[in-house]
Amino acid sequence: MSRLNHTLLQRRFNRLSHYFLLSFCLVLTLGCANQVKISPDSEHRPKALSAYQNNDSEDSLKNLDTFRGRYTYGHEVRTLILCDDFRELWVLDNTNGLLVHNYKTLTSEPYQPIFVEVKGKITEAPEDGFGEEYQAAIIIEAIIHASRIGESSKCPKQ
Repeated sequence: MSRLNHTLLQRRFNRLSHYFLLSFCLVLTLGCANQVKISPDSEHRPKALSAYQNNDSEDSLKNLDTFRGRYTYGHEVRTLILCDDFRELWVLDNTNGLLVHNYKTLTSEPYQPIFVEVKGKITEAPEDGFGEEYQAAIIIEAIIHASRIGESSKCPKQ
């Protein structure tokens, strides 16, 4: 093999080695970046989440009512039991997923109620799906506060 061919092969090998190393680092970085884990251990979970969490302006939220109650989320359940009159409402989440995210952050499994204070409006229940079994629904536009039951919740135990 001539010296020129050997040098070309060595350059190609070095180039391929760099591409492989770069690709490996990129895959490793992307894999680690998506590994956000919420510990099921209650001492590592936040006790409460507060502040408006919605992309809407505060002006559009002024026309909404404030509701407090026990929010429950699961496969066939998305309900809010109001503190004031204990009505159970089907929840229509308009918070771009923040309501469910907060729920999953504060609980370790589905169907555990949490206390929430939200901005929204009461409307008719959906005509189909699991929500049709309820007398009314609530469209939640923003979250003011969310916490585990008994921790800074101002709703009587139900």
